[in-house]
Amino acid sequence: MSKRRPQTANVRRADCHSDRPHYARNLCAACYKQWLYRTNPIWRQSRLNAEKARQPQDWAKHIEKEYGLTPIDYEDLLRVQGGGCAACGVGPEPHRHLTIDHDHTSNQVRRLLCKCCNMAIGFLRNNPLTALAAWRYLRRHHGLGYADR
Repeated sequence: MSKRRPQTANVRRADCHSDRPHYARNLCAACYKQWLYRTNPIWRQSRLNAEKARQPQDWAKHIEKEYGLTPIDYEDLLRVQGGGCAACGVGPEPHRHLTIDHDHTSNQVRRLLCKCCNMAIGFLRNNPLTALAAWRYLRRHHGLGYADR
């Protein structure tokens, strides 16, 4: 038996972006949230309160609970890495932290990575052979892509 695909012809489209589905008030989800932020002071305040909740003390509690690291351990690791991502060397954005890369099986901390390198490693399934194959691909096709146009 084959899987049935949803019919996209009957999906209601947003007035603001015809390529996106309708969410509410004839808007897509992103535009609806912007509209709420502009017009609803209670919703806006709830968003601001959520931002305030992500304060440094919450981050410290999070890394202690998840990885067994204190902020001092984090700073030591960052200093050992030269102040940037262990893979590419890019430093953290202002008022942000590098991602704590860890083995998902043992939960052991490996190094600190920027968001891009951490996502790339995840997309490569933490497999060095896949990373090597991707590197070979890029070397083989260097100069053939859109970046040179």
